[in-house]
Amino acid sequence: MGVPEDDWARLKEWCGHRATLAWGRPAPDEQVEHARNMAAYRGYLRRLVASKVDDRADDYASALLAIHDEDPEALTHEEIASILFSLSFAGHETTNNLIGDLVRRLLEERSRWEAIVADPALIPGAVDETLRFDTSVPVWRRVTTRPVTLGGVDLPEGAKLFLWLAATGRDGAVFPDPDRFDPQREGAHHHLAFGKGIHYCAGASLGKLEARLALEGLTGRFPGLRLVEGRPMPFHPNISFRGPQHMIVAVG
Repeated sequence: MGVPEDDWARLKEWCGHRATLAWGRPAPDEQVEHARNMAAYRGYLRRLVASKVDDRADDYASALLAIHDEDPEALTHEEIASILFSLSFAGHETTNNLIGDLVRRLLEERSRWEAIVADPALIPGAVDETLRFDTSVPVWRRVTTRPVTLGGVDLPEGAKLFLWLAATGRDGAVFPDPDRFDPQREGAHHHLAFGKGIHYCAGASLGKLEARLALEGLTGRFPGLRLVEGRPMPFHPNISFRGPQHMIVAVG
């Protein structure tokens, strides 16, 4: 995206404020603090775009500026900052959670982890099974564009929907024994973790690739990795994104 590595930790912190403000339940004084950080986050990206006007590189921000150069009305600097604001959150927060959920599910039963260590070819299937069983975006919102009947319920145009995406991965009509985590499950890729149709996630392949590479690196370097029993595993307090904030592990 063009964000300097020295700023990655700060960007990650800002994304946490964004998740809590938009999808959590912060107290009024906390809302003010989160909002200040959101403003700083947005201002940083505006300055990043401005800095790249005369200092292009091989990154996404520069590619968007090239579109602006061809037609300034097609994509303004403010719109580029807005795109970066969206992707800097959606492009890594969900993948962080996927990697955390994936490692957690494999480590909580020793045989799962050992099977992956013994046969890395099982990793892609384990990634899809995690997306089915413990998706990193369990719920999302939609608004109906026309009257429709879903599940026998009549919905008018403009109805606000709260879609429980996580439930689709536990549909027994699609996945046999759906409440069992099976890294070698056939057909796990039929999950809806990335949405469907025109709303299908543009970064789906990249997110799965990142998770696969992360797990290949972990299993190759730390084949004896294990969870430390009795230690807390906190999750971010919000309704739309699910993943452990940290896990206590031992490597030997």
